[in-house]
Amino acid sequence: MSEAESGEPARNKEIVTPFFKLPIVGTFPRDKIVIQDTSETIIRPKEIQKRIDDNWEKRRHEVEARGGQLVDRPKINLIEVQVKDDKLHIKLGRGKYKDFVGTYETELQDTNPELVPRNFSISALLATADNHLVLLRRSRTVFQYPTWVSTFGGSVEPEDVDENGNVDPFKTVTREVSEESGISQETINDIQCLGFTKDMKTKVEDMMFLAKTRLTKKQIQEQQMDQHLEEGASVFVLSDPDEVRKKVLEFSKVFVSDGAAILALYGRQKFGEDWFSFVINRLKRRGNVYASLTEQQRKIIEQRLIEKLGRVASSS
Repeated sequence: MSEAESGEPARNKEIVTPFFKLPIVGTFPRDKIVIQDTSETIIRPKEIQKRIDDNWEKRRHEVEARGGQLVDRPKINLIEVQVKDDKLHIKLGRGKYKDFVGTYETELQDTNPELVPRNFSISALLATADNHLVLLRRSRTVFQYPTWVSTFGGSVEPEDVDENGNVDPFKTVTREVSEESGISQETINDIQCLGFTKDMKTKVEDMMFLAKTRLTKKQIQEQQMDQHLEEGASVFVLSDPDEVRKKVLEFSKVFVSDGAAILALYGRQKFGEDWFSFVINRLKRRGNVYASLTEQQRKIIEQRLIEKLGRVASSS
């Protein structure tokens, strides 16, 4: 039994790969998460805000050229996350989507990180009733990483609240998985947080979840046949140690980092520490090799893998 399954305290030491870092690892059900919601906002100098607004317009036009749309709306920001007394404590504030997009992959991430919003978002892996994992091959119209493989997820919205009006990321998980997989919310259950991940390139953070469904792979595919899934196509992976390891490593270069991270943590919980350590070490080696390639070489490899992912999604 792994540390996560045994209920032992979560790790506080960061796990770092060239693709992602894991500042918090553990298993946190709903009653182990404490959320402090505030109205705190980020106050920026006018010249910085002007640059952010200009970046927002540029990104908006790029997405529109691919057939998508960006709409500014209120957002919840992540202020602080820590494990204390075996519970996950999360402090939240408020912001705008425009400010997240306007600072995305900009020099502000390095020069003025205190002015960059930490969007409170979730990444969820779905496990079927017949031992498969469901991933998402993103559509061409999404803002981040179009056509790449990821998990289900998105921002925790201000309206994602429980019966007492408190921000509830578990509700976000249910909503996002349902919307992006095409299955009803009533079929999604047994949701647990597995920790947090941070993309090494974009600095974007995600609260990671494992959700289960009582549906089988075939039942999900049958429900998807009559629907147009705007976010992308489902990819099914057998929950087998070799298959999960192969997917993490094979697609590491075109796998949105939260997807690789959550698959690795799922494997840690399901297959044990030795499996997890092997995968993390291999990711480190692959990342170092990938970093030594030229930009043109990386683009060629990425395009080939994206085409392969298209075939995988179709066969799934």
